[in-house]
Amino acid sequence: AGASYKHGRVLPGGSRLPPVGVAMLPWRRAANRLALRAWRRPAQAALRGGVFPGGRLAARSYSEANFGAASTLVKKVETFLSAGVKVDKGGDIYGQIESEIRSLRQDNDIIADEVVELKKSREQDVAAEEQLVAQMRHSGNFMDLGEALLETSKRIQEFDKRLAGLRCQQVENSKDIVDLKRSLARIEQSAEDVELLEEVDKVLMNGSAVDLAASKAKVLEMLDEYLERFDGHSEIVQATKQDVDVAIGKLKNLVLDLRVRRSSIDAEMDCLRGNFESGFYEAKRKNARLARLRDQQAMTGKEIALLEQVLHKIKLCERVRSAITQGNRQKIEEEAKKIWKENESTQKALRRLDEHCAKLSDEGQRMVQALRAPAHWSAMSPQTGELREKFVAAVREEELAFERLAALRGTQALQIKLLGELRAATS
Repeated sequence: AGASYKHGRVLPGGSRLPPVGVAMLPWRRAANRLALRAWRRPAQAALRGGVFPGGRLAARSYSEANFGAASTLVKKVETFLSAGVKVDKGGDIYGQIESEIRSLRQDNDIIADEVVELKKSREQDVAAEEQLVAQMRHSGNFMDLGEALLETSKRIQEFDKRLAGLRCQQVENSKDIVDLKRSLARIEQSAEDVELLEEVDKVLMNGSAVDLAASKAKVLEMLDEYLERFDGHSEIVQATKQDVDVAIGKLKNLVLDLRVRRSSIDAEMDCLRGNFESGFYEAKRKNARLARLRDQQAMTGKEIALLEQVLHKIKLCERVRSAITQGNRQKIEEEAKKIWKENESTQKALRRLDEHCAKLSDEGQRMVQALRAPAHWSAMSPQTGELREKFVAAVREEELAFERLAALRGTQALQIKLLGELRAATS
């Protein structure tokens, strides 16, 4: 602290360093050193996860934060569910997601506290800056006061940059929390669906008419719930699309205003540029919300299609077993012909989908080769964006096609089993 500070140094925020010569415990001495370092260089100390004025510890530094943990967990959940891997509620992945959400929320709480502390320290420099400007205006002494003003402005700039970085980290953490919470909901819903489908599969293989009726009621109840959810999302999507249109309209007006005043360099122009940048992020947020709603609609639509296929299987099984129970040979043979015809239609659909998958695979590979060509290898341009969009579209369509193939294979297996039951009833 220096020998001249006989009574100890008071730092912003009210913390005080003891005067030289006063005995201090080692941990207290280290804390004071960190506090003084953070006061002198707030932005740099905060980036290293230092101590802010008042002795408050900083959050995880940018280099320490595990920015990829949330996205890795989200990708793992989506990959497992698409591959048909059962992910249990309360299992290992579920627990990891809950832990990451708690960690991100804790980081955001610490960041919010840091922002408060930094703003307090910043206010002192802002007040000093205003005082220096007033003195310069009154005395006209630009030479002596200018250097002090420059140094003060640099400190405020460091505060501003650090605050911007903290707010950015807070936003990214919040976005990760949203994605992780959606993954938790996906796991919970998938667990319910898998449990119901496993129950239905057992009933389809060896269940009685009563069991089939009970399973049918459960499927219809869940199907009604999904349809209602899908309709609710549709209403929110329409409202969000209107919000997106309004945001884009405001952005277009700002573009026109900027073009009219392009040659002007003043405070009004700077304000327009700030509004222009904010407008882009507003439109981006609205589009992101719309994309999340579309994603929820897509997932709900897939569940609806799956449940409708299950319902078709139950009805088919009811029809066949009713014919067998009646014992009418002619009716059994007619039913066998119907199922055989349905099986031929299923086989044609399987062949068409296999051919479609092959084309999509070739298309995706062509896009990869184009993106890795020397002209596009490290480029970011409209052309590479279009190629990447085609690649993602091909891969996604192939994923959905394979999911349909898996469902059709299940339908085909049931058809063959029921044909066997019908043949056995007539032998």
